[in-house]
Amino acid sequence: VFHITYSQSFNELSTSYPQAVQKTEKQANALPDNSYSFEKEPRSGSCYQKNVWISALKNFEHCPCLVPVVLSKTMKEGAVRKGRTWLLNSMLVAISSVLLLLFALMTLSRIEVEYGRISEALIIDAKKLYLHDTVNNLLRRIETLRTERTEHYRAALKRVETVVGLICEDEPDQIIAFFEAPENRMWRVLFTDANRQSILYDTSDDPSLPPDLPSRFAALKENLIFGHTIERAAWTLIFGLDRTFIDDEVKALIHRQIHNAQYSEESYIWVNEILNWDGGDGYAIRKVHPNLPESEGMLLSTAMVDIVGNRPYKTELDGVRQDGELFFTYYFKRLGSDEIAEKLTYAKLYKEFDWIVAMGIHLDDLGAYAAEARRQRSAQLKAIAPYFLTAMVALLLVHTVALLYLKGREHRKLSRTLEQEVYQDALTGVGNRRLGEQALHVLHAPALVALLDIDRFKAVNDRWGHGAGDQALIVLCRAIERAIGDAGRLYRWGGDEFLVICPHFDDPHHCGQALLEASQSVVVGDGSSMTVSIGLSVLNADDSGPIEVIRRADEALY
Repeated sequence: VFHITYSQSFNELSTSYPQAVQKTEKQANALPDNSYSFEKEPRSGSCYQKNVWISALKNFEHCPCLVPVVLSKTMKEGAVRKGRTWLLNSMLVAISSVLLLLFALMTLSRIEVEYGRISEALIIDAKKLYLHDTVNNLLRRIETLRTERTEHYRAALKRVETVVGLICEDEPDQIIAFFEAPENRMWRVLFTDANRQSILYDTSDDPSLPPDLPSRFAALKENLIFGHTIERAAWTLIFGLDRTFIDDEVKALIHRQIHNAQYSEESYIWVNEILNWDGGDGYAIRKVHPNLPESEGMLLSTAMVDIVGNRPYKTELDGVRQDGELFFTYYFKRLGSDEIAEKLTYAKLYKEFDWIVAMGIHLDDLGAYAAEARRQRSAQLKAIAPYFLTAMVALLLVHTVALLYLKGREHRKLSRTLEQEVYQDALTGVGNRRLGEQALHVLHAPALVALLDIDRFKAVNDRWGHGAGDQALIVLCRAIERAIGDAGRLYRWGGDEFLVICPHFDDPHHCGQALLEASQSVVVGDGSSMTVSIGLSVLNADDSGPIEVIRRADEALY
């Protein structure tokens, strides 16, 4: 909060500047704290008005009629209060850090015990996540393979269709030779004469297909994926893939991948295919099992029990039938060994194949992990205690530096915002008159100055509304900025009046013509082009100041 007073007229500044400052200081000292002194109403001949822009305070050397006096007493008191608050906060942080250290030391033994229990739970959770992600990654791999193979054979079908289309109609032997090639043996083909009365070539060995050719054609088409029929005058051809062909190929690929994969903790993936969802003997068939490859193809029973009486297959079937996935435990032999141990297992159903894909890890391995984790954590806690206070002190320093940084950044951001508000026109985004006047004060000869006034702009507002008028001003500014490029700057001088300053220019008339063409590119509400009046003037070396060049441009404008 500042005390601010203003000198009241030009006459009061007839004395020297220091005397004026002393006079305003005396007036400010007589004011109560946290107050401002303003003239209630502007006097006749007064050099100021009640609403004074902050930029004028910053640049009062350009306004000799305005003398601000800032008293630092209140500002210093505010700084002291902020410093005390910061010191108190820092002390609280330090005290809290010491208390936290004492609390940590007092509860160290209890933490070790609790950590051991928590470590076991966390290790089990981590292993569950490992099993879950590994199985689900395999299921996503199955989906990806099915999609890839489907797209592969869809493209292959188009190539076959193209090749067959190139074969002459009277050369059916070439078609037969094409499909008998080893790389084309996967296609199911039925090749007959045009009337479908006699078979020229048939790769189908399905006894379920009807013997008469029209019915056989229809049944085969139903059994094919990507089935395609080509009819010519002399023959008819239908070819495609069995609906199970792609899935069978994917199953074979996954079988090889599971057997070739290696996982940590002696874990592996196995697959059972459900044949009967009601359970019982022969409810499923073992499709993939890296630990017991010789048992692949064996029928399974939900009545099977492990060494402690668990029924893992029944548990697995009930779980996936109800929720689609589950975690459960049972006893099974280790990989590559006859040793039996408790196993944590995750199983998930892949409905498209009626597969239960499962993976497990033996729990006795987790106990060793937990013991080692407890030992390491205990050593870490004892080692970290002496450094805890140092960390708290560092935290205090970081807090202090961060606070100063944030305060500084906030100040810089506020300064940029204020500067933007003071020197930028809110509507058009170009510099305002204040910024234009400053640019004129630092302008050096030779330089081109142009004043632009929009012709009949009031009529635009009256007819089309102020929204249309505002939009026209924005579009005009963008057009002028494109026209002048890096050679100059545009400022909003008044309501519909603009100032262009070009420190670097070639020909004044060329610049004026460019500005006219830019304004004519702006279209108002009725589709007509906007027109402007332009006054050009060049700042010469013998000009006493910017007032002369502005005066000449204004005279040229009107």
